[in-house]
Amino acid sequence: MPEEPTEPPETPLDAETVEPAPRPMPRCPRCGWQNVRISLTKGPLDLILGVVSIQRFKCRSCGNYFRRWRRL
Repeated sequence: MPEEPTEPPETPLDAETVEPAPRPMPRCPRCGWQNVRISLTKGPLDLILGVVSIQRFKCRSCGNYFRRWRRL
């Protein structure tokens, strides 16, 4: 019997088409939860710190604002 045609082996995806894994969010220093979001910039201090990659976050659980290094 003739063999059934086989499909070509899968080729690995290009590095450009693979999406990076989502970065873990920091933990709130007050309550320890990871339920945080990036906060909007408020004032000149946040603008200056943003230049050196320090991001402002807000905890959704306790409402605390804090800053962490932004991971690039």
